[in-house]
Amino acid sequence: MKYDLLEEKLNEALTSSQVPDEMLNRRIEAKIRGMEHMNSKKRMRPVALAAAMVMMLAVSTFAAVKLWDARDISSEFGYNRLAEAFERGDALRINETVSQAGYDITLMGLASGKSLGQDDEDSTYAVVAIANSDGTPMPGKDDENYLAQSFFISPLIEGLAPWQYNIASMNGGYTEEVIDGVLYRLISCDNVEMFADRKMHLCVSDTPFFSTDAYDYDQQTGAIWSKAEYEGLNALFDLPLDPAKADPEQAQAYIDELWADDETGDPEEPGDIGGTDADDSEEVHTTFLTPANVEGE
Repeated sequence: MKYDLLEEKLNEALTSSQVPDEMLNRRIEAKIRGMEHMNSKKRMRPVALAAAMVMMLAVSTFAAVKLWDARDISSEFGYNRLAEAFERGDALRINETVSQAGYDITLMGLASGKSLGQDDEDSTYAVVAIANSDGTPMPGKDDENYLAQSFFISPLIEGLAPWQYNIASMNGGYTEEVIDGVLYRLISCDNVEMFADRKMHLCVSDTPFFSTDAYDYDQQTGAIWSKAEYEGLNALFDLPLDPAKADPEQAQAYIDELWADDETGDPEEPGDIGGTDADDSEEVHTTFLTPANVEGE
């Protein structure tokens, strides 16, 4: 009862006995209508902006490409031990993307040495995806433009001339397939972990072999970098190898054996294997791999 009485008294005190006249009501009503009209115009901008953002999002979603996983690509290509290494976590999932010259290049994964098992401990594998930045599909093998496109993908070792030491000279090869409009390439070469105490790269260029037009090399420092003036694709990834797995003695023996004279067995001066753009160079292209000749299946 006390609360009801208090509420009644408060209502009486707060209720005004005066009301605005009709003219004032009309003025206020007209002003409110005018404000509503102006606010409706102002609200058009956010609505239009939201619509534009939806359209942009739709275009971006259309252009975006969902990549397969490195494990799934390895399995799809028939490299079961490599797929298992990705599954166990013994292989590195990197998934680093560089957009250049109209392409989105993704270094998906890397595996080397004993992580692959005894039969593959002398090999290095890398899985790379190449997609058109505008979302249009890459030409597949049934497309007449498929053979017109060229990509050179290879590990490069700082301190060693890249036109002499690359996938072509290091017993390398690759297999590739266009899946859902994306070109996936799986490369293989001799195990490069022995060089892990040096800076390692993976180059991806729109050339059929290593090109000195796309990359430069400092013979004094051993540094390798992409040429800024090159107008095409010359991506360069850093390879995250464990320096603890380096073996300088094995690396030197490998270099000596790689360039040994077939008849004498003595080291000889490295030639231009790997296909540079020099006139006297020998173009050596990487070969296609199959799971059978790599895994012995």
